[in-house]
This record gives sequence, structure tokens and C-alpha cells, in this order.
Amino acid sequence: MRSVDVMSERPDVLVVGAGNAALCAAISAQENGAQVLMLEAAPLEERGGNSHFTGGAFRFAFSGVDDLIAVLPSLAQENLDDVDFGAYTQEDFFDDLFALTQDRSDPELA
Repeated sequence: MRSVDVMSERPDVLVVGAGNAALCAAISAQENGAQVLMLEAAPLEERGGNSHFTGGAFRFAFSGVDDLIAVLPSLAQENLDDVDFGAYTQEDFFDDLFALTQDRSDPELA
């Protein structure tokens, strides 16, 4: 994303914060043609929201190793003969999400 001079150009989308969700929103808006302005108050070494504490890891549904390779192509280079990643179904993901948020998540957005 390019920086915007707010004095001469008005952004279409204002994103407050630079955590994982904010970055995803900003990228999506920019990829869809919006002029994006992102504001972050945290010092450089603390930027990234909760991603800072997870090492960049995030949870998503997958049905097997092929789904994981689609997200992390370098995994295909590993010897996976003796590795069983199992599966983390959409149902499992939703169950965990709704348990964590005490059923306050919007199913359509999730």
C-alpha cells in the first residue's frame, strides 16, 4: 500500500490499527480499488496487534495436507510421509470461534 497525503487526498477507507484483521481489511479494500489510509498508534516494535503474540500464526479450517500446502507451499518440499496433520473442519472452527466469543460472532462474517 502506498502512503496517502491526507492533506491533498481523501481516502475511501480509513483503517484504525495495524493488527492482522486491520491489515486484511486494508489489503482487501485496496485490492478492490479503494484508496486506503491506515492509522496505527503503537510503536514500530509493538505493531501487529495480537499477531505479535502468536508469531504470525492463525487458525483456519482444513481437511488435510493439501489444504495446508495451498496456504504454505514450502510445506510440499518437506518429507510428509510420517506426518499426520489430521483435519480441522469448518464445524470445528465455528464451534471454537463461537465458544471463544460466547456466541457473539456473526456466522455470515465468520
